[in-house]
Amino acid sequence: MVSVDVKQRVPRPDGKYIAVAQVVDGGATTSWSPQVYIQWHEWRSQREEGKVFVGYRSPNITVEWKSDTHLVIYSDCEVRYLVSRIWDIQIEHHAWEAQQAAPANFEEPGRSSK
Repeated sequence: MVSVDVKQRVPRPDGKYIAVAQVVDGGATTSWSPQVYIQWHEWRSQREEGKVFVGYRSPNITVEWKSDTHLVIYSDCEVRYLVSRIWDIQIEHHAWEAQQAAPANFEEPGRSSK
C-alpha cells in the first residue's frame, strides 16, 4: 500500500507559493521516493504540473527558500527528476554529505534503507 508522508510545507517569503516536501513509500517491494512540488498558496491538493523533484532510495528531504525566486532542495537520495526552473523560481538540489549535520526532519539512524 502506498503512503505519502508530508515532511514540510514551506511558504515562499512573499506567500505566493508553497514548497511541499514529501516522501512516497510504495511498501515492501519499493524504496522511498522523496518528492517536492510547488503549489499556489490557494491550491488545496497536489498538482502534477508543480512537481519539481523526484528522488529514490531515501526518506530524507527538506526545502529552503533562499528568496522569492530561489528554492534549494536538500536530500541524500538518487536524483531521478529535477526541474531547474518553474515559473519565476530557480531550483537547486544539494546532496547532504555524511559529515554534515542533517536537518531536523531527516530520519533517525537505525531505520534500514530499502
